[in-house]
Amino acid sequence: MGPNKRGWFKRHLVKAAIAGVRAMREIDPACRFVWAEPLIQIAPRDRTRSERGRAENARQGQFEAYDMLLGRVEPELGGSEDVVDVVGLNF
Repeated sequence: MGPNKRGWFKRHLVKAAIAGVRAMREIDPACRFVWAEPLIQIAPRDRTRSERGRAENARQGQFEAYDMLLGRVEPELGGSEDVVDVVGLNF
């Protein structure tokens, strides 16, 4: 538990983002939120199975925050599809 748990900081950022969206929408229900993230190809250093797995896990991790925001994983964070209006990808 706490800061030494994998993903601890990301989960707190997601909870803060969700709280921010909900608070802003109480003030102005018409406001919209754009979430932009870098989208990168993460290649393995070599062709070994372990290195390919590491690279794929890192690549999939790019989408983890979106899955949390959308409530697809870790629903206890409060995510749902209504907190994401636009997804921007920077690559």
